[in-house]
Amino acid sequence: MDHNIALSIVIVGTSLAIALAALVSSEILSQWIMGRVPVRQTLSAGTVFLFDGPVLLNATPQARKMLSNAPDGHDDWTRLLSVLGPRFPGLAGNLAQIQDIGETELPASQGGDRVHALYSGGVTRISVQDTSEMAEAVIDNISLSAMRTELETLRQLATHMDMLAWQVDENGTIVWANRSYLSMLDDVRETEDHLMWPLPALFPDDLPTDGSLVTLSLPNGTSRIFESRAVSVDDARLHFALPADRVAHAEAQLREFMQTLAKTFAGLPIGLAIFNRARNLVMFNPALIDLCPVGPAFLVGRPSLFEFLDALRDKNMIPEQRNYPNWRRHFANLEESAATGQYEEIWSLPSGQTYKVRGQPHPDGAIALLFEDITADISLTRRFRAELEMGQAVLDDLDEAVAVFSPAGILAMANKRYVALWNSDPSQSLTEIGIHDTIRLWQDNVDGTAPWMALRDMVLGHAPRQEMTATLDHISGVQITMRARPISGGAIIVGFRPAVVEQVDMETLETAM
Repeated sequence: MDHNIALSIVIVGTSLAIALAALVSSEILSQWIMGRVPVRQTLSAGTVFLFDGPVLLNATPQARKMLSNAPDGHDDWTRLLSVLGPRFPGLAGNLAQIQDIGETELPASQGGDRVHALYSGGVTRISVQDTSEMAEAVIDNISLSAMRTELETLRQLATHMDMLAWQVDENGTIVWANRSYLSMLDDVRETEDHLMWPLPALFPDDLPTDGSLVTLSLPNGTSRIFESRAVSVDDARLHFALPADRVAHAEAQLREFMQTLAKTFAGLPIGLAIFNRARNLVMFNPALIDLCPVGPAFLVGRPSLFEFLDALRDKNMIPEQRNYPNWRRHFANLEESAATGQYEEIWSLPSGQTYKVRGQPHPDGAIALLFEDITADISLTRRFRAELEMGQAVLDDLDEAVAVFSPAGILAMANKRYVALWNSDPSQSLTEIGIHDTIRLWQDNVDGTAPWMALRDMVLGHAPRQEMTATLDHISGVQITMRARPISGGAIIVGFRPAVVEQVDMETLETAM
């Protein structure tokens, strides 16, 4: 019984001793955290941190509140430096060697704040004190709430905006950066030490501030393009880098397109003159200089449309009108027609040249005039037409009816005797006449049979192209001889004449028709 009572007394005594020791230890720890020298009770008086290396061991409520507003980081030590570093220049360097110097204290760059760091027993104690008179000011709850709301809005804005934003002090040291900047650091730097304060710079010091484009190279071989701007705030400078990859890509594509367009224009044999909405010349190609010899200097001077046409008139490069007012009226109509894409004229120049001039509308009210020298084409067409007329005259002078078929089996030419014999004029047909239609016509005007299929195959190239003859009984009662033979170019010529020339000539046959 006495033994149990004694044991109970020992247990109770031990518990009381442990509780008392805990209270004493807590008080001692609290006194050590808060410092032995009492500090004037201010808004920041209780801002104290305990660190074991980069690991936060303990902190006062004010200290934890400060840390909660810090940017993201790999550890609490880095986050604290991101908050205190801009306010206390040199703090990061001093804390890096705190184990060697043991203690350090630094004033804030502005105001009366001070930071004190003490290293003892493997633990670093960091306290922030605000001894300025402003710290004793009393802020009403409504104003404080409004300030906190505005601060949170600005923080969210800086956190979620896509552009990179950072602040540098007068020495060029980065004292603040938003999340986009930190994320870009992750992409650019392969190590994690880039989050140590102060942050490394992504861009050179001579970064443009007028919105010019800058390029940032990435480790994977690609690059990012940003539009760089900056504003000065007191002794600091705020930088902004707006992503401009799409804009730069679009501008590069536009430049390539314009270069391709310029090369295409330069190689065109057609003269091109583009006039803007105000009807000033804004673009031309080298061919225009060759076709319209008004001089490059004149064209570079951006003449108006009528000045350009007046210059052409002075060089005798346009068809001359009867009088000047009519000429001006004529080209006023040209401008109106070109704007609707309906202008096209053939200019026969006094020099003997022939130009085809077309007007085409362009976006934003611009018009383009295209000058094409078709002198060679006109000459070729005229020569070809003359040769055709000569060939037709030769065919008409023959004493037999003649039809010429192209390699494709199309009736290309026929003479007057053919028209009279078969009562059909191919030149009056609006459509092409093939060998099948022609053979059908011949069958209708011939009695009995004839080697029509063999002739068809010969004309179409389905059978050997060699001379063939046949005697036909014309419905007029006269026998005629048909002779088909190949000629140059793969064509076939088919001729018809009376079977007995001595007895019946072609004129007699035509009379019988």
